[in-house]
Amino acid sequence: MSDEHSLARRLKKGDPAALRELYEETFAPLYRYVFFHAQENHEMTQDVVHDAYLEALRSLPNFSPDKGTLQAWLCGIARNRLRSLRRAREGEKKALHSLAAEGSAQSDLPELEKPDIHTQINVTLGLLPNAYSDVLVRKYVKNMSVRDIAAGVGQTEKAVESLLSRARAAFRQSFAAEGARHE
Repeated sequence: MSDEHSLARRLKKGDPAALRELYEETFAPLYRYVFFHAQENHEMTQDVVHDAYLEALRSLPNFSPDKGTLQAWLCGIARNRLRSLRRAREGEKKALHSLAAEGSAQSDLPELEKPDIHTQINVTLGLLPNAYSDVLVRKYVKNMSVRDIAAGVGQTEKAVESLLSRARAAFRQSFAAEGARHE
């Protein structure tokens, strides 16, 4: 890469040519790095690389070429983004499995480990009325309490509990029907 100090100064001044130079010199190695660590998932790689560049531009004033190269800095940002993304996806995965287990008439774990379970859950949520899918996502994906949901939707806790009850019943019915269609 060209002189790191000069490029960093030009980037901090907002020079578009410097941004283009940074991108041209760092994109391919950054993409390969993230692709490898994202277990060859192109979609995740694209998201992480995009986020890494955005975060780098936001925190450019903190970059010091004396501490390392721009490439190493970008890889560090990408590594942190990957960790955050994995933690978020694990939490989401657990919440979806919990919701599917509740929606499944017979909660057998091998059934929940099928790769298309997330698709079936998302399809089921999409088939429900918006109020039902919204309250289920708030409860099981976002782990919100009934009190917080009530405050967020402007209803009483009793009304939210009733809505959750109807939403769970509708989810179970729709989930079972959707599962039967794919057997």
